[in-house]
Amino acid sequence: MFFRFIRTYKKSAFTLTETLIALTVLGIVAAITIPSLNYLIQNKVRQNQVDVAKTKFTKAMEAMAQNNKVGPYYENTEEFVKELLNYLKISRICDKNHLQECFNYDKITMPDGTEYELSNMKNGKVFGMPKTDTSDFEGDTMGIVTLDGTPMVIAWNKKCPALEPGTYKWGKESRTNVSTSCTAIAMDINNDAKPNVYNKDFVLFNALQLNTNDKSGCGMNFEYNNQEFCWSAPIALTEGLQDCESKKDALGIKNCYTGSGQDYWGRAVEICGGVQNMPTVEELYSFANLVYDRTDINSMHDYDDPSMQINATTLAEISPVLPVEEFSIFTGTEESANSAKVAHFNSNALYWASNNTWSKRDLEAVWYAFCVSH
Repeated sequence: MFFRFIRTYKKSAFTLTETLIALTVLGIVAAITIPSLNYLIQNKVRQNQVDVAKTKFTKAMEAMAQNNKVGPYYENTEEFVKELLNYLKISRICDKNHLQECFNYDKITMPDGTEYELSNMKNGKVFGMPKTDTSDFEGDTMGIVTLDGTPMVIAWNKKCPALEPGTYKWGKESRTNVSTSCTAIAMDINNDAKPNVYNKDFVLFNALQLNTNDKSGCGMNFEYNNQEFCWSAPIALTEGLQDCESKKDALGIKNCYTGSGQDYWGRAVEICGGVQNMPTVEELYSFANLVYDRTDINSMHDYDDPSMQINATTLAEISPVLPVEEFSIFTGTEESANSAKVAHFNSNALYWASNNTWSKRDLEAVWYAFCVSH
């Protein structure tokens, strides 16, 4: 006799309670991660918008330079804009009294929530650029709207040095930017769409700050360890200091650079109006601790352990301009004629060096001038 054995299997399934718990956990994780992910994506988009706007403007000025049209040839910003029309596609021009017609709004929101009138930007001195024998941005500003809809307020440097034809580019791997010494600009990378917030979608290009009655106009305003810092917007260093001997005493430079390269540290000092307006080493410690989410950066040795990672969200909050991949900042510490302290910020490391010109280590980094209010 044969017996048939029937084996039964009990099907495994989630209970309703288990399913609800799993969905709840997933909802919590999504609520935490999705806003953060969206924020990072928005920051990346914003940085790309900044780079695109800068690239188009710089390419136009590169074309001008090829025709020997960049230099002390314009008495005011209006004359410069008239020439710029031949190289950059512009859909609208607004004089200083009608800047809001280029932006389609008359106020921007500052980081502290206060409002700033565009009518305060009638004169180039609003950008806080020092007045020297090679820098004079005072005078009427002009507004333009590029063909792709980017509105700008422009101030021209009447003492802009003459630039010979060459290759001038914008980008994190570039060493030159033809517009750096000659124009100070504020632009809305989000066209006229909101939020119209300073240092978010309303950003500075080759300008130090917006002159206001408080620190809200700082190019970079951040807080660390209960201390508030007011720094200028970063300005890419594209040329070295010229005629150092005639300027060093006024700028607080002890010794002029004698190396074979260009004195970029000296140029940073000139942009800031003196050594006293450069970041100290201690201030860079605070900045580094903030952007790396650390508390132990307090000496000038290299930090390259596995835990080092720039917080992209924090960096974007401080400045939409700085590239998270790599950048370098000079301090005001002069060690010798050919040596000044500089911090190299890498996405996963912080290096300190002593040099005034490009070094092999930071071959891909852009060097910036940062000016501070002490």
